[in-house]
Amino acid sequence: MTSSKYDAILVDEGQDFQPLWWTVLRAACKQDGEMLLVADQTQDIYGTASSWTDEAMEGMGFRGDWVKLPFSYRLPPDALKIAQDFIRRFYSEKQFEFPVDDRNSLPDMWPCQLRWIQCSPERRGEACFIAVRDMMKACGEKSRAAIPDIVVLSETVECGRDIICELSKRNIKTIDTFDENAQNQRRKKMGFCMGKSVVKATTLHSFKGWEARFIVLCIISSTEKNISLLYTGITRVRRHEKGSYMTVVCCDDSLAEFGKGWPDFSLIR
Repeated sequence: MTSSKYDAILVDEGQDFQPLWWTVLRAACKQDGEMLLVADQTQDIYGTASSWTDEAMEGMGFRGDWVKLPFSYRLPPDALKIAQDFIRRFYSEKQFEFPVDDRNSLPDMWPCQLRWIQCSPERRGEACFIAVRDMMKACGEKSRAAIPDIVVLSETVECGRDIICELSKRNIKTIDTFDENAQNQRRKKMGFCMGKSVVKATTLHSFKGWEARFIVLCIISSTEKNISLLYTGITRVRRHEKGSYMTVVCCDDSLAEFGKGWPDFSLIR
């Protein structure tokens, strides 16, 4: 039995990749083949990006310094400003560079409705329902969107289950990946499809690498450990000429000051 060799190997989300895994992959690349690693340190939710030191990368086939891609081609301009503000507040400016919009992009080309709802933990389900309900009203022929385009992202499985329970009480159907049992959770992920004709609900970890036009993000708390996870969440919204929508439902009062910088800020107590 012979092992397969490939002409090209492309690795996305490289900040989640261990250098040892890269070494193993090199064995699957043809001698004259090419390999590409793409990474974003601001989305280092597993704490593995620090493994990619200059010393660790020696002898791994890399040539020269990292090639930097400064432009964002996914985020609407208004959402990009929010992402820049997040980095300014919660990351070291010396460590990360701000993403910038491509030169040919204007806010009018990619409208985006940005909303922040600050609430108590007891009312997070209600706040998420309000956010989903208002997005459902925005769906239709004018926006070229439908209810299946709405995605609810939660920080934890427990929080996610509370949200879909509340939505279910309000007769809003969902498909989700929430389960305390790891095996059941994997099964649900296999059946999770953006094409299903209901509202989608999943964790931030599960949605990493995906994007959507309509996003409701529920934040329970902010710690130094999960800052990258929160940044990943607010950068999942995708630009569209007919408009994009993002609502953050936040239960952590320490983030209220950041939320007040959003175009639409409200309190539910």
